[in-house]
Order: sequence, then C-alpha cells, then structure tokens
Amino acid sequence: MFYESCHRLQDCLQDMAAGFGGQRRAVLARELTKLHETFIDAPLAELAQRVAEDEDQRRGEMVLLIEGLAEAEQKSPQELDVDRTLNILLEELPLKQAAAIAARLTGLRRNDLYQRGLELKDLGDLGDAEDADDCMGAGGRTKQEARGE
Repeated sequence: MFYESCHRLQDCLQDMAAGFGGQRRAVLARELTKLHETFIDAPLAELAQRVAEDEDQRRGEMVLLIEGLAEAEQKSPQELDVDRTLNILLEELPLKQAAAIAARLTGLRRNDLYQRGLELKDLGDLGDAEDADDCMGAGGRTKQEARGE
C-alpha cells in the first residue's frame, strides 16, 4: 500500500510499471470517504495510461494498492541457497560430483540437484569445461588414450 501525492502520481505509476512489471495488478483508490470516491482496478501499465489521459484522476488524496508477487514466481530461501551452493561447487567440480555434494549438504535428492545444475548451465551461469574434463584428458584425448589403453 502506497500513499501518493497527486503531483507525483503519474511518475510513480510509470516507475512502478517499470519496476514491478506492467502486468502487475493495482488499485488506485482516490478521495476515500468523500463524495467523489473512486477506485480503478487495472494492471499498472493500463493504470498509468488512464491516469495520464484523465486529469481528474490526478486530483485529491491517493492510495495505491499493488498486488504482491505470486507464490509461483517467488523463490524460497532454500532454492536460492541451493543455486548458490551448486554454482560454487560447479566452479571447482564436475556436475555429477557437485550434485552429490550438494545433496549431502541440503538433504535434497541428487537427481533433482543434477537437473538444477543442468538448468543453471543452460542459463549461462557456468562454463562447459568441467564436462569436457570428465571424458577428455590433456591434448583433447580421452583419459584411456592418454594412458595408452
């Protein structure tokens, strides 16, 4: 909930649309408990546009109610810690070992952590060098070739 001045309302809505996302739902409650009390319920981008087009919506006392982040969009602290743990381990270890150690540290399933490690790599957070090290030795040869097998 935000209390906003009529002089700053338009800039505030534009900033909120940019920061929270234009599709985030909001309610502009104007002139509460007064004769010209109004409520506008719309996504932030649309609300900013309506306020810009209608000068009457920029008068009086304003209260903005902004929808919170949906639970599906939020990462739990444990998920954030898992990603951090995996990233640190993957800087030094192959994915298989990193997932196994992360499983021991977090109590989560190794297969789930392995899949999350693959997702992190796809996001570009990690390099691909550790995968190559799993099967390739020095000079681009397999470890077996390097040993003469």
